[in-house]
Amino acid sequence: MPWGNGEIIEEAFGCFRHALQMHPDLPEAHVSAAITHLLVGNLAEGWKGYRWRHGEPGEDPREAVPRHAKQGGLIALEAEQGLGDILFFLRWAASLKAAGARLAFRADPRLHALLAPSGLFEDLAPAGAPAQAASSICM
Repeated sequence: MPWGNGEIIEEAFGCFRHALQMHPDLPEAHVSAAITHLLVGNLAEGWKGYRWRHGEPGEDPREAVPRHAKQGGLIALEAEQGLGDILFFLRWAASLKAAGARLAFRADPRLHALLAPSGLFEDLAPAGAPAQAASSICM
């Protein structure tokens, strides 16, 4: 295990398994287990469970994003993390656009002046603003 005391990690996983046996649709248990998986390097399992952070499993973005991009769909990139994470995930915006997606950006207005000249986004708005007929991808 690359991090921490293995016994504590295993105990945590046991608690999450027990909680999910009792309440399989409990988002907090899925997300807590996911974060622990990410912490110890189980990335595939961690990212799968992390999709529960909005209260349900959600669609796997590795499948949804390419489908929407190929169909010329509007994808709203919505901030749910801090500024550093937003900047990190923005690196894929050009690839989405090149694949055929139309992009909207929903995040900190301080970034709008930086992003407007890129031509990647047809709509820039503050976090939480609606994006008409968009598939949302949180970053």
